[in-house]
Amino acid sequence: MKREIDIETVLRELYEVSGCRVSIHDTEYTEIAAYPSEGSPFCRLIHTSPTAYLSCVRCDTEALSTVRKSEEPYVYRCPQGLHEAVAPLYHSGVLTGYLMIGQMADSAPGEKEDIFRRAMAYAGDGHFSEEDMRRAIDQVLTISSERFRSFVNIMNICAEYITLSGRLDLPVRDLAHMIKKHIHSHYAERITLDGLCEIFRCSKSTLMNSFRGVYNTTINKYLTDVRVARARHLLAETEDSIREVSVSCGFADQGYFTKVFSAETGFSPTEFRARLKKSREGTSIA
Repeated sequence: MKREIDIETVLRELYEVSGCRVSIHDTEYTEIAAYPSEGSPFCRLIHTSPTAYLSCVRCDTEALSTVRKSEEPYVYRCPQGLHEAVAPLYHSGVLTGYLMIGQMADSAPGEKEDIFRRAMAYAGDGHFSEEDMRRAIDQVLTISSERFRSFVNIMNICAEYITLSGRLDLPVRDLAHMIKKHIHSHYAERITLDGLCEIFRCSKSTLMNSFRGVYNTTINKYLTDVRVARARHLLAETEDSIREVSVSCGFADQGYFTKVFSAETGFSPTEFRARLKKSREGTSIA
């Protein structure tokens, strides 16, 4: 009997071959599946800087937008100098998402030192030392340009398989993906486990186990991550007050929002915005 391969297996196998993180994004650029679930130690560390985090988000968004327009695979380097690539995914001839592979350093002489130099430009804006950053960079996968091109070719083959097999229809059939999609659509509203159970007509244990089994995190933690990520964007790109941002992101209480945001980022919302403003002013002056 022919064995069907699910999305998570495709991502895991591609990771085993390449050694780098693989993710799938929907047409709104939201990550809906990934292996491993978290980014590399380097990316997690550099993202403690609000400015670096925003530059990474913008870079990936631009890459996905480029693929949307060209409908062709796209290879690029992130602001920190790491290799990444994106390929389009289709279902019944319609663009339904993107397959991304990346977070790799070029093996050419001086490349990791260049990554270190770029990263340390954000040291005053984040929570890391030179020692922390060098340790994180040492863990970044290093490959030659030729090997990276081979990985991109394998990624394209996987993208074609996902397209031809219709595997990106997962959000319609899979409970965990439907929960994730609901969170991204309704994060500004009040979301409870009991409410989700009513929406998806399942028990609380089924709800929680399904989500944790796919994403290796709890629903509440994921909801918090989505809300904080949106708050970072609003604090960086708008002049909305802290209270307006908290409400827009689903936090009815401003004090609780400040507590959660500080715990997740290391900065209060006010400090985050002030540091970002100071960094931009410094860049503008330079």
